[in-house]
Amino acid sequence: MSTAAARAAKRWSCPVCSAVTSGQRMEQLETYCTRFRRTRRPSPSQLEELLGEAAQLRVQPPEEAQLRRALRDYRRWEASARRLLVLHENLVAQHRAEQARLPPPPPPPPQQQPSSAAAPARRAAVPSAAALAVSARCVREVVKQGCVCELDAGEVADAALSLLRQEAWRSRAAPLVRAVAAAAEAGSAGGEGGAGSKEGAEGGAAEGAKFSMDVLTRLLTEADAADLPPADPLLTTLLAHHTAARDWLDTCATLMRELRAAAGREVVGPELQQLLSRARAHVQVAARLPVLLEKEVERLLEVSSVYCLCRRLYDEDEPMLGCDYCEEWYHFSCVGLRRPPSSAAVAADDDEDE
Repeated sequence: MSTAAARAAKRWSCPVCSAVTSGQRMEQLETYCTRFRRTRRPSPSQLEELLGEAAQLRVQPPEEAQLRRALRDYRRWEASARRLLVLHENLVAQHRAEQARLPPPPPPPPQQQPSSAAAPARRAAVPSAAALAVSARCVREVVKQGCVCELDAGEVADAALSLLRQEAWRSRAAPLVRAVAAAAEAGSAGGEGGAGSKEGAEGGAAEGAKFSMDVLTRLLTEADAADLPPADPLLTTLLAHHTAARDWLDTCATLMRELRAAAGREVVGPELQQLLSRARAHVQVAARLPVLLEKEVERLLEVSSVYCLCRRLYDEDEPMLGCDYCEEWYHFSCVGLRRPPSSAAVAADDDEDE
């Protein structure tokens, strides 16, 4: 804000107050709080130590009464602030429990109003949500008061910031978890495409209704930074999704190694048939996972399929060309075409021409 704009404004708030009242991102609020901590404010333990030394003196310095008053006021504020933090934690737990008990809203039929069966339960959750919003505002005020306090209130401010970080994380993670769960229920109710086909494995739930590994990893990293309790329902759900995806990827890597070892072979013999059956079953598992693994699924389908007139497994060292009509792939030698020159040979010819 410029000087002229500040003069014209009827009211102005500092960056910390703006972050507290407007609900700005946690990164900004934490940055401002860090700047306040650069001041050399005494800690409550230092005041207690000074008061203990003053009690041993034969005279009573006037500063002793000031320090005692400051410490008393701080302890009173600290007790009130910690009560607010405990109340906020209880409200958060109550709100999560109420949300877990609410039935999902049924889709309204055409030309009819939505069902009101869950209306009383949803109205009962409104006071908890309103109280939670007011409590979160109080926690932000605790952060601001901890920044401007005459004594170092970093311990209380850190506890308040931790609660705010956890709530900010839950507000980002909860809609994603609900969307993925709703898509999974809709897919199981309506039926998905065949998981053994490429369309069924990669289709199923839409990309927006599944977690990507990047989003899932980022949410878990942010949860760790926010010191989220291990028993948090959202965190346990995301950890279960991440563990299932990692297990699938590990098994996929093992299958890929075995299939690469059998590259270019005809599908004969029980061992190779069993390997292909395992690969196709693993593709079906990926279609049911709440994590998007389309690139890995596509690669596994590629190396576990047979191609060309010879019906051999994919070999990345054997060049193929695709038919523009049937979209099938064929080896050059199998269809009577000369194998294209390698990139090294093309580079050597270019050097000779120069």
